[in-house]
Amino acid sequence: MKKRLLSLLLAAALLLSLSPVFAAGAFKDVPESSWYADAVGRFVRDGYVKGVSETEFNPDGTMTRAMMVTILFRMGGGVTPEEISGRFADVGPDTWYEESVAWAADNGITKGMSKTQFAPDEPITREQLAAFLWRYMDMRYDFEHDRYFAEQAFDASDPVSPWAEEPMRMMIGAGILKGRAQADGTVLFEAKAACTRAEAVTMLDRMLQLELPDKEPEVVPEPTEPPKPTASAETPKPTVEPKPAPEPADSMDAIADASLRLLRASHREGENTVISPLSMLYALDLLSEGADGSTLADLENFFGISTEELTAALGAYLDSMDDGVTKLNCANSVWVNETCTLLPDYAARVQEKLQAEVRSRIFNEETVREMNGWVSDQTDGMIPGVLDQLYPDDLLVLINAILFKANWGEAYTGARDRVFHTADGSEQNTPMMAGEEYTYLSGEDVIGFRKPFVGGRYSFAVLVPQNDNSPEKLLRSLDGAALRRLLKGERYDEVHTWMPKFKAETQLDLLEVLSDVGVTHLSDLGGISEMPMFVSRGIHKAVIDVNEGGVSAAAVTAIVASKSAFPDPNRKIATVVADRPYVYMIVDNETLLPIFTGVYSQVEG
Repeated sequence: MKKRLLSLLLAAALLLSLSPVFAAGAFKDVPESSWYADAVGRFVRDGYVKGVSETEFNPDGTMTRAMMVTILFRMGGGVTPEEISGRFADVGPDTWYEESVAWAADNGITKGMSKTQFAPDEPITREQLAAFLWRYMDMRYDFEHDRYFAEQAFDASDPVSPWAEEPMRMMIGAGILKGRAQADGTVLFEAKAACTRAEAVTMLDRMLQLELPDKEPEVVPEPTEPPKPTASAETPKPTVEPKPAPEPADSMDAIADASLRLLRASHREGENTVISPLSMLYALDLLSEGADGSTLADLENFFGISTEELTAALGAYLDSMDDGVTKLNCANSVWVNETCTLLPDYAARVQEKLQAEVRSRIFNEETVREMNGWVSDQTDGMIPGVLDQLYPDDLLVLINAILFKANWGEAYTGARDRVFHTADGSEQNTPMMAGEEYTYLSGEDVIGFRKPFVGGRYSFAVLVPQNDNSPEKLLRSLDGAALRRLLKGERYDEVHTWMPKFKAETQLDLLEVLSDVGVTHLSDLGGISEMPMFVSRGIHKAVIDVNEGGVSAAAVTAIVASKSAFPDPNRKIATVVADRPYVYMIVDNETLLPIFTGVYSQVEG
């Protein structure tokens, strides 16, 4: 009898020890009836979070940025980075959060408040927490992103930072982040409000309740021993098997995929956007030819192929893009401060493989005028310049410029006013051009067309979302291979089309775009010069004019490095009316690569 009673007591004790409420009950400020008690109990029990003392959890206290990355580090079974210091100036050595911040930075969970500041003691806002969780989920779990995205409209009285809109929509769609319904029907999410400890732990607990599958670990093949030399008078030199050249489609898919990521990172919902992903990629390839360490790893991870493969593809494309009809100019240049000497191998590679001009100059106002003159010449004056000034510490400027001018194969005869429907439901009158084409594009919740230019090598593609889809959701649903399959389209007897006549212009901070696509380490450039340097700024400018006669477009990308620190029953007839926000592209019909890409969201001017 005594033995049975003892067993029952032990079983009861074990159940209590596994109970979340029991774990939370250790804190006098976490009532058992509170909405956060179970979440706090589970996280304390599993060792992910601790109280501020033995008896207090401080649920209404703010969750700091350092606290949050530390919890994620514990949840992710984080492996301590080999190097944990030097990432942020305000994360000192031997601080309790140094290791967690280093892990979070290495895994792309945090990008810091700036390149040098993490702000560990600052309260984490709800939008910052959404971004942290979005990146953590992307790193840790294997899941369908689109399943959790909510097409959420944010009220103007409750602003959300542009960089946080996508993470916020994902957290809302997944049920991790919840708002407060107002009497007028709006929902406030208080994106910029500080998160309390109870709110943060509850959001983390909701994430775990999704029970997402872990990503499969990468299988690293075991190293094999090299064959032992044969006994002979002269040991033959080992033969090195050449690396097989990638299939052309592999490189093209990777470049198309990178182009889409650049457009997603550059576009803000409701705005008109135009970029040349190809211009950005040429400038980044100039950089990657001299990158090593973390910088090379970030760039190749973004490219999806090696630098060698990208350079080979882009170099070959330079030689093939001229069709003898289209005015298409793509030029690269490397400008180096006379105080800095390029490594001969780097200079030779970019000149030979990317046809880059290399110019050594004193970095002063005269050189700025010369650079801007070069840009203006390469773009027929559509972009008069790219830099306003050079600074004393600037050592290197990498520039790509692209110009595209082509007439339609069949010109539009005019334009007449038609209604364009914006994303917010409003209507705008704008001149639209009507035509008949032959290549119909169709995919899930999207239709479109390609209109060829004179010569047939290049075309203008329009992708119009359907069934309450949006350009943003369309861009998220595509990868490079899917985009190229969609752009291939299908031959129809007639495709009746309507498209606005428009002009658009965009200027971007390239470093912000790169940060959004995961390129954050920009100081390992030992293959360019023996002089230490880091990428200090980047600029991208693009303009486009779409009218009855054809299309003119130009873009420039500059990357500056300084001293360290995309009636018969069988007749096929379709109609595409671009009278709502749509994605457009100038497409090379041979490679199906986008040279220029953009989103037309509203009528301007």
